[in-house]
Amino acid sequence: MARRLTRKEIVQEDRIYSVLSGISQWAVYNRTPLVVGSGIVVASLLGFYVWQGYQESANQEAQKLFAEALDTYHAPVKELAPDPDSDSENQNQPPEPPPEYRFDTVAERREAAEVAFERISDDFSGTRLGFFSRYYLGLIGRQKEDAGAARQHLKWVVENSGDSDVRNLSRNVLADIALGEENHEEALTYLQQLLGDPTPQVPEQTVLMRIARTHEALGNVEQALENYRKITNDYPTSSQAEEAQSEIDRLEPAPVPEA
Repeated sequence: MARRLTRKEIVQEDRIYSVLSGISQWAVYNRTPLVVGSGIVVASLLGFYVWQGYQESANQEAQKLFAEALDTYHAPVKELAPDPDSDSENQNQPPEPPPEYRFDTVAERREAAEVAFERISDDFSGTRLGFFSRYYLGLIGRQKEDAGAARQHLKWVVENSGDSDVRNLSRNVLADIALGEENHEEALTYLQQLLGDPTPQVPEQTVLMRIARTHEALGNVEQALENYRKITNDYPTSSQAEEAQSEIDRLEPAPVPEA
C-alpha cells in the first residue's frame, strides 16, 4: 500500500513546482534574449581562441623574420675578407675554409638588412621585436651617417616602447650621436635617463663615467668629480674605479702645504 504524503510534503512539493514552473515560464518568455545571449557567449569564446591562435602564429612569424634579419645584418661581406698573407703568426696553420659570402659590399648588406627590419617594424610595430627592429634601423641610419633617420627611429623607440632594455639601448646610441656632434647637453639628457631606468645591458658605472666626462667637457668640474667619486664609492672593484680615481687626482686641487 502506497504511503500517503503528509501535508508538509505536499506544501513543499507545491513550492518546488511553483519555482520550477516560474523558471520554465521565464525561460519561455525570454527565449529570444537567451538564444541571442548564448550565441554571443559562444561567439566570444570562439573569437578568443581564434585570436589566441592568430597571436601565436604572428609571434612565430615575427621571430622567424627577426632571426633572418639579424642573420642578414651580421652576414659576412666579401670586401671585409681578411688577407690570408697578412697574418704572419698563422703561416704554419692550415687555412680555414672560406665563408660563403652573401654580399660583396657592406652597403649591399646594409640595404638588405634595412629592408628586412623595416618589414618587421611595419608588420609588427607594437611588439617587442617590432621595437628592436626599429632600434636596428637606428643603428643602420647611424652607419649610413644619416643622423636624422637614426634619431627618428631611436626616439620613437624611447617614446613608445614599454621595454626598458630596448629603450636604454636606444638612449645609449642617441647619447653617442649627440656626443659625436659635441652636443653635450643633449647627451646628458639621455645619459641621465639611463640612470633613472637601469638595466643590465647598460651598467650604471659605465653611464656614470660618461656623465662625468660629459660634465668635464662642459666645464662642470664639480659635477664631474661627483660622478667620478660615485664610481669609486659604489663600484670600487669595477674596471672603471681605477680610471675614475685617476681623474679625481687630476681634477682635485693639490693640498696647500702647511706653513
